[in-house]
Order: sequence, then C-alpha cells, then structure tokens
Amino acid sequence: MQTIKKFNFFKTLNRVQELLLDTIGLLRIQKPNSSLKEHLRAVAKYFFLGIKNITNERPIFLDFDTNLSKNKIWWFFSNQLGFTLKHINVRDYLNTPVVLKTTNGVEQMPDRLFNSSTNSLLQIRVVSELLNKNYSSFRVEKWEHWLSRYQLTNDRLLKNAGITNAKLSSLSTLEIGAGIGVNSLVESLMVEQGVVNINYDLPGMLSLQRNIRDFLVLEEQNEELFNNIKYTSNYEELLTLLSNNEYKILTYWAFTEFPLEEREKFEKVFKGAKYAIVVANRLFDDVDNFDYIHKLAKRINKDLYETHVENPANLGYVKNHKAFLLV
Repeated sequence: MQTIKKFNFFKTLNRVQELLLDTIGLLRIQKPNSSLKEHLRAVAKYFFLGIKNITNERPIFLDFDTNLSKNKIWWFFSNQLGFTLKHINVRDYLNTPVVLKTTNGVEQMPDRLFNSSTNSLLQIRVVSELLNKNYSSFRVEKWEHWLSRYQLTNDRLLKNAGITNAKLSSLSTLEIGAGIGVNSLVESLMVEQGVVNINYDLPGMLSLQRNIRDFLVLEEQNEELFNNIKYTSNYEELLTLLSNNEYKILTYWAFTEFPLEEREKFEKVFKGAKYAIVVANRLFDDVDNFDYIHKLAKRINKDLYETHVENPANLGYVKNHKAFLLV
C-alpha cells in the first residue's frame, strides 16, 4: 500500500514539473496584437485548470503539432491547444480560452427558445441536450442557435439550387476543419446506417474532437453513438476513405484559411463531391477568398450559388462573410 502511495506522489510531482515548464512555454508565446494583461490572464487560467486536473487520467488521444505553421497566430493557437490536450481533462475543455475561441461565439448566442425550421432540427436538439448535460456552462438554447446557423445556411443554399433532402442521407460528409467537432455530431445523426462521415483536420484538432466525442459516448454509455465518424489528418488516407463513396463537403472557414498550395491538392476532392458548401471571410492572408471560390468553381466545372451566413447573435465579424455552394 505504501508503495502505491509513493508511486502516486512521484507521478504527481512529475506532472507538476511538466505543468510548470509548459506554463512557462505559454508565457513565452503571446497572441499577436493582444495586451500583456490579457495574455497573463489567459495563462493563469490554463495553469489553474492544469492544477485542478493534475491527478486526472490523461485522454487517449494526445496528438498535437507544435510546429504546424510559420504563421504567428497558428503557432500561438497550437501551443495553447497542446497544453489543453496534455494537462486539462475533457470535462474542462470548454473552460479554456483556446476552445472557447474555436466555438466562435456560442456564449453570445440567444437564450430564447429555438424554433427555427431546419431539416436537422431533431438532430440539433439531441446534440444540444447532450452538450448541455455534460458542459452545463451553456444552455441548450445557445447550443441550438449556434449549431443551427450552419444548418439553416446549408438549407437555404440547397433550396436555391433545387436540391431536395431525399438523397442527402446516403451521402458521406467530409468536414474540412471541424472545430471542436460538434457539428459533425449533428451530421453523424443525419445519415443512413452504414454511411461513414470523415473529419479532416490538424492532428491536435482531431484529438480534441475525438476526446469530446468519446467523452459524450462514455457518459451516455452508448458505444454506437457517433461511431460512424472517421478522423484523419493524412491526405492519402482521406482519398482512400472517400474512394467508392458518394460524398458532400462542408467547410466552415477552415479551407479558405489553408495556404494556396495546400488548397490546390484538394481541387480533385472538390471536383469529386456531389456538392460542397464553403463558408468564408473575404480576405485571409492577403487572399481574396470570394474571388478564389468563383475561380475554383469554374476550374472544376461546378455551378455556384451564394448566400449570407445565418447570424442569430448578430456577430459583427460574420456580417460580411458568405456561404457558397458548388454543385
């Protein structure tokens, strides 16, 4: 019995040393254009969450890339994501600044009853209730409004193109850059049995998505829940997963934040899709994304439709963004 206590003591001591070293690492990389006060407040939050979780078991998926880009903002993001995956329990993910940033304003969504008409209303409600039950910091209504902005935007584009829902449930969904992965949970419930959906993302983001999914599955004690989602950051593996499957593409901002040389290799993936929905800001890293998408549609011989992005919280940064359908 004494041996077990001694082992746990040294294990915890080692965790504390790692936590201190990694906290220093956070201190050294400040978000571009942020104040020192804001930076120190965020690092303190990470440190205290790390202390809170010091004796917890670490997640199964701990893969992250600390050198994912020369871009300063992505380097900063990767550093915080790595800390979160290494030191913070999945139950506390939504308390971290990096994950809150990835959710793009769920805390600002309305508290009013969600009653919008969307083809995925039932699936949105199931996922929202699961998230509220296990991440109670956000009400069900906030999750519903947040998830609905994607689905309502998609519904409008598909209606404009004359695409009915009759055959959509037989299509695999490739989501490029799935954030924390909760929209992919909605998509998982919308397809027929046997249809596989795919999340393509950076290794650290995939770890985040899988840990959240597995946490929800464990809490619900239902191993079949969301078991049709595959995760990959490997382009060749992605092509294998897509082969012999009919699929659609969903990408909310992520694809149009790729470097141009990275986007080029995806053109054949877009060409092979039944349709693709791309949400984008006009400018990113000096690239005019609206112009890029128009030219992409021509290159791969797709018709193009566009609309505004559903914005239930009237978020300022979304007002001039657009959603495009390539079909």
